[in-house]
Amino acid sequence: MQRRTTASIFVRTLDIRSPDPRLPFMRAAVLLLLFFSVAALVWALQPPLSAYLTVRRLADAQTDRAECDAALRRAGQTALLALKQGICSSNPNVRAHCGRLLALQGDRDGDRCLTELLRTHSKPEDVVGAKAETFLLSIWDRRDGPPTALRAKLSRASRTADRDLLSALSELIEAYPGWTAGYVMRAKVYLRNGEAFEAKRQAMIALLLEPENFEATVALGDAVLVLGAPEQAYRCLQHAINLNPRLQSSLREDVQNTLKAIEAERARRRQQQRKEMPVI
Repeated sequence: MQRRTTASIFVRTLDIRSPDPRLPFMRAAVLLLLFFSVAALVWALQPPLSAYLTVRRLADAQTDRAECDAALRRAGQTALLALKQGICSSNPNVRAHCGRLLALQGDRDGDRCLTELLRTHSKPEDVVGAKAETFLLSIWDRRDGPPTALRAKLSRASRTADRDLLSALSELIEAYPGWTAGYVMRAKVYLRNGEAFEAKRQAMIALLLEPENFEATVALGDAVLVLGAPEQAYRCLQHAINLNPRLQSSLREDVQNTLKAIEAERARRRQQQRKEMPVI
């Protein structure tokens, strides 16, 4: 007797000319299985395909990019592959938005994408560079930080005395110790109040969490300048400008003041050396 293979049985099941009375039921079962298989495949592929199309829409200047961002955020992990492809796009706007969304998911490739855009689009009038800068600051502010509901107290305290603001910041940082922006804010408040050593410590903690945080680098430079280390302050300011070339114009006066402080410190050292020279 000839052996019937699975394939031959399947073909026979779908053959409407077969006289076997059981085949209509078998045919219905097979068709139902095929239907559910196709439906499951479509259901599995629909979210990533939708995310891919949404990423492509970001390249269109007429697209509502805020709406696309919201859709991709709702997609969550299913949009991951599309976002990875997006940061390799030739369109800088697509790269910026995809980099931001990846960074918000904790993917450091997003940070690197935005940092690269910040350096390559460094002119003050460059919209892409400004967008990358804004995105990075917002990411650092949100990453490992308190939810919006808990920030209300911080917002109220910022309108009162620095003492209240420091108290609110300390409370939030204690609950969210990985919040980089909190340490940067606390460093700035300490600097305003002349507590340079504590400001330096807060800026260094922020840089341990986010080594490329240019705001923390500037705060560290300001703190060490007050502490009497102008050469170290100059290196900090230069490093901040290397991280974010858009700071070059806003930090020009700070850099000049630091250079003057370096020259004054060198002059003081020369004078001190002359005093210590033995008289022959």
